[in-house]
Amino acid sequence: MARLPEDCPARAICTRSRGIFAYQIDPNKWEWHEQTGTDHGTDIVLELSEGECFLGKKIEGQLKGRSKIEFLKDGRIKFDLDVKTVNYALNNANPFVLFLVDVTNETVYYLTVQDFFIEHPERFEAAKNNESSVTMHIDPSNTLTDNPDELLDIAKRVYAGGPYEGLRRCD
Repeated sequence: MARLPEDCPARAICTRSRGIFAYQIDPNKWEWHEQTGTDHGTDIVLELSEGECFLGKKIEGQLKGRSKIEFLKDGRIKFDLDVKTVNYALNNANPFVLFLVDVTNETVYYLTVQDFFIEHPERFEAAKNNESSVTMHIDPSNTLTDNPDELLDIAKRVYAGGPYEGLRRCD
């Protein structure tokens, strides 16, 4: 019998996460597309539409799907993000958002990577030392269904001085 490409659970989770994200993002406020070509860290780009115009306000992001989400005792979500993606995000002037999709409960959580590091400067060490991943903590109230308007504010942010201790918001 001929060898054929094999399917795997990760492919199904990835496909499902993209569908859940697409369903939950408000098309009246956002134009979004998946990044094509070589993957350098950005999976999706969202562009904000204000007053029926596009003003160049964008969010770049990483879309991660999981069938099981790890919650800490304090209720926050724990997620390990690849250090290459973290360093890429910290060098970005546009907001870079981790979108974590719980495919079981159909919930999209989000975290602005630059803001997380500005609020937790002790995490810069892991990124600087090129550890394999950096543990991120996501507030469980940051979901596309419970808190979608925060994304509007995030899209208007600009960052400078990265990638490490000099990182700051300029808005």
